[in-house]
Amino acid sequence: MPADAVAPVLLGAVASACLWLAWRGRGHGWLLASLGCGLAALLLWVRAVGPEFGVIYALGVTALGAWALIAHAATPARRDTAIPTPGRASLPTLATVLRGLGTAVLVGPAAFALALVLCLHAVYWLPAGAAARWVTAVFTLPLLWAAVATVLLCLTTRRRAAVGLCLATGLGIALLPTGSLP
Repeated sequence: MPADAVAPVLLGAVASACLWLAWRGRGHGWLLASLGCGLAALLLWVRAVGPEFGVIYALGVTALGAWALIAHAATPARRDTAIPTPGRASLPTLATVLRGLGTAVLVGPAAFALALVLCLHAVYWLPAGAAARWVTAVFTLPLLWAAVATVLLCLTTRRRAAVGLCLATGLGIALLPTGSLP
């Protein structure tokens, strides 16, 4: 491993660990620390190997770190544990169903809308030709959608997530330039 790749690998590992702690309900500070470390790792990777491979390496190292934490936290099934007998399943309440539908709408179409607005900003503001900007936006859209959905699922209250998502999407739409797309 080259010497200039040590710092971004470590930052990617720290970003994965912080995201794991945020997912385990340890607080919003871990989510912010994860985003900060992930962005710092991305910038260091881009500086070390260029923008194309830098983004790939940054996302890959963070994903591998997350998989390593998931594998570490998985508990193996013990042989002496009895198989539980199925009990009587109760029907979910209306509040539980509505909460699940609200989460699905929040991380589905609402998160997609924010990712789409961010990609339209990329089409307008990236310093490249029109074709390169559109290709970048198309390839970035699912990554941004997944990142926004992950951040929303790490938040404990869906109301706060919905308000933040609406504000970010509205601000993004308001800041889009008017006129035809390039």
